Amino acid sequence: TLTDAYGNQVDFKNTLVLMTSNLGSKFVLRSARMGFGDEEGSKADFRRIEDEILSELRRAFSPEFINRVDEVIVFNPLGSEELRAIVDILLADVNHTLGERGLGVEVDQEAKEWLLEKAGVDPSTGARPLRRTIQRYIQDAVSEILITHHGETIERIVVDVEDGVLRLRESAQEVISNSN
Repeated sequence: TLTDAYGNQVDFKNTLVLMTSNLGSKFVLRSARMGFGDEEGSKADFRRIEDEILSELRRAFSPEFINRVDEVIVFNPLGSEELRAIVDILLADVNHTLGERGLGVEVDQEAKEWLLEKAGVDPSTGARPLRRTIQRYIQDAVSEILITHHGETIERIVVDVEDGVLRLRESAQEVISNSN
């Protein structure tokens, strides 16, 4: 049972608590700069990184705290395939939200790559910059379009890249927003 500051109690019997930390990000970043070799070398690199991260964890937290944790899991850094999947998930969330207003956003593959590049994702930051990048270049731009075209019905916005510039346009018609 968990009791909060107000005396409210919650049954904690079937609860799983996950805690995250960036304690080991410097080791992951250093390893990413060195590059990974073949699959067997990558496994050895990961085991070494895992050992360094666990040592860092023991330096940062008291033994009393660590002993209360059932398991410590060190995650592999995100690869390009995982980052592309995260872009798709974030854009699906945007489309879900916009769909409630009868609007859809179609982002082509080149635009997705542009967003990944613009986010500057690296192993030390993970995918967090992607959300901010999509907010800035897709959601904010769509909001500006809707404000500018107030009263007009826009059902679909297509996002692509032309000459290195992300552009948003209504269906396959005129360009209605450019971002760089």
